[in-house]
Amino acid sequence: MTVPVLMYHRVAAASTATNAVSRDLTVTPRMFRDQMSWLKRNGYTAVSQAAVFRAMEQGTRLPPKPVVITFDDGYVDAVDSVLSVLVADRWPATFFIITSRIGARAFLTWPQLKRLDAAGMDVGSHTVDHTELPSQTSASRRTELVSSRATLEKGLGHPVRWFCYPAGRYDDASAAAVTDAGYLLAYTTQPGSVLNANARATLPRVRVRGQGSLDEFAQSMRAASSR
Repeated sequence: MTVPVLMYHRVAAASTATNAVSRDLTVTPRMFRDQMSWLKRNGYTAVSQAAVFRAMEQGTRLPPKPVVITFDDGYVDAVDSVLSVLVADRWPATFFIITSRIGARAFLTWPQLKRLDAAGMDVGSHTVDHTELPSQTSASRRTELVSSRATLEKGLGHPVRWFCYPAGRYDDASAAAVTDAGYLLAYTTQPGSVLNANARATLPRVRVRGQGSLDEFAQSMRAASSR
């Protein structure tokens, strides 16, 4: 099925970006609001991870133009710049958390994570230390996957079933380990919008560029939705 899964990182003032990489990962709050408004005007509806999983596994129907909104790393911008925009439209989003950075400077605290959770947002794992899984031993890979999930589940009080690969890096062993660790859906940085039930551990996403214009965002969405 075709469902664009948007990949964001930071939603913050342009001045927070200090180099080319961070500029590419940082969307301004104004641009984020404009992008969400464009989606709504053009008939898109944000859906949860559970809705995507049910559609894949049980054939339940999604809205006519579904979109999934995801944020990597767990920056504090989630509550500073993002949450109010999503709540206004009653739209869910997914926040993939690096558990060792919870409470660190510029990252979400536990009270903030619980606030996102209470607002109906999905919380997923982005490993313990943002370590690329293919470079790890099988034991350390499992620790990154299992420990991060256990930490989130203990802190939030419910199962955590969604995962995102650090830097999008994965291989067959990593994908198998993700499934073995109990995750139901896992996302890469591979471009695309076709979600295949036979590849639930290696799903593609649509990158949202920090320096892109609203017209470029619209063009990217139209292309992703037509696949």
